[in-house]
Amino acid sequence: MRSKCGVFEFYQDISAAELHLTQIASETADAQAKAGESVHEVEGLRERLRELQRKLIKNERDVKDAARESDVAASLATRAGQGASELDIAYQRALRALEEKTARSGDARERSARLQDKANRLSASVIAKVQELKGIYISSSYLLI
Repeated sequence: MRSKCGVFEFYQDISAAELHLTQIASETADAQAKAGESVHEVEGLRERLRELQRKLIKNERDVKDAARESDVAASLATRAGQGASELDIAYQRALRALEEKTARSGDARERSARLQDKANRLSASVIAKVQELKGIYISSSYLLI
């Protein structure tokens, strides 16, 4: 009976081992499937990482380009500001010169008007003197006759 019990226990141990090996095989298959999925996910993540690196490099290049363009724009703005300042200075000079010429022109017009008025009075005085001299000449001609 002991040998029957020993054989029975042996079969039970073999059945338990087979059941245990079946469970291990099932768990191994599940683990391999999960490992395959993980490898696939890791490959997907690596591809995403490479894409992010490409985008990062492009963004860095774009940032450098934008910085250069910003520097160029700032330089152009500075030059435009300097040009505007120089233009304003030239405008102020021209305005002062025009104001001075306008003042001189006004003074010249006033002087011209005064001289013309003086010439008119002098002309009127000369005409009056000529008329007076004609009268004296005519009067003295009568006296001499």
